[in-house]
Amino acid sequence: MSVTVKINGTMNGIVHKGSSDFAMSTAPDVCKTPSPGGPVPIPYPIIISNASDLANGTTTVTADGNSCAIKGSELSRCSGDEAGTAGGVVSSTFMKEATWITYSFDVKMDGANVCRFSDKLKMNHGNTICMAGIIPDVCKAGSNPLIIKCSDYKEERNKEKRECDIKCMCAKCLAMNKQGD
Repeated sequence: MSVTVKINGTMNGIVHKGSSDFAMSTAPDVCKTPSPGGPVPIPYPIIISNASDLANGTTTVTADGNSCAIKGSELSRCSGDEAGTAGGVVSSTFMKEATWITYSFDVKMDGANVCRFSDKLKMNHGNTICMAGIIPDVCKAGSNPLIIKCSDYKEERNKEKRECDIKCMCAKCLAMNKQGD
């Protein structure tokens, strides 16, 4: 499900349990991995946490009908370091939670600061970090129609060129909106 509720600008969607958004580590998750000679620290380059694994989110306020991430929430598990069963070199854990480092300072839900796409996270119980924030799912055709009423658009100068531009833009908008049907 796409996120339709935005805060602190047009790009900052609210992270909620019903979205297909995810966080990806921006630094390797170095975990001790069993080997015949004993545990070896191996950097696992990509660790992922999914918004659908949200825990400790809002209980009285929802966005798109789902519990929202707030200060104190977590994404309950990380994946990508499963082989590092001896644990991270910092956290001594593997496949553990991701928690937010930053959040909105002026928007609150259930009395706590709301977590946005752009907010940074600690991952695998602090063994690595996600400085890019939550990565929103890609725009799906038809999920957010382009609302342009071409019949209302009138411009007198360069009328011939303007009419051609309008027809082209309207055709593209119509085609984009029909793709989701």
